[in-house]
Amino acid sequence: MDPFSALSLASNVVQFVDFGSKLVSRILEIHHSADGALAANVDLETIITDLRNISESLGPPGGPNTPENGTSLVQLTDSCDAPGGLNALKNKTSLEQLADSCNALANELLSVLEGLKVEGRRKKWGSVRKALKSAWKEGEVKALSARLDMFRSQLTNRLVALLRYSPLQISVK
Repeated sequence: MDPFSALSLASNVVQFVDFGSKLVSRILEIHHSADGALAANVDLETIITDLRNISESLGPPGGPNTPENGTSLVQLTDSCDAPGGLNALKNKTSLEQLADSCNALANELLSVLEGLKVEGRRKKWGSVRKALKSAWKEGEVKALSARLDMFRSQLTNRLVALLRYSPLQISVK
């Protein structure tokens, strides 16, 4: 066997052992967890749920988490004729569109994370299947998380732009 083939074979063995050890670690973590999921996924689910709730409250009036009077959390108090009123209205509309998109993406990611949980009694084979599935879906979860982080950043930017204008009142319940 030539040296390059031996080096390639050794590299493949090391990669296989590394993947196997990470998989066994995931299996044990899922099997012993109270939630039937990886701790990182549970933390991510908590953060995404909170971001989704925030984005729902910033969305257009009549959304599921808007106050009882059916209005959005962000209200313009004066007319668009006030200084900066038209810009504030444009920013509010953009904020509502961003919030809707953020909410949809958060729901998509929560659905993926829900599919990575072991339901009911955490049998060993269920933990193995979910650990394999979490390894396969790791790239998808990271990509969706990165997109959601971009939405979070843009929502923050849009809120700062809205706060620049005086006819804005943010009501908190």
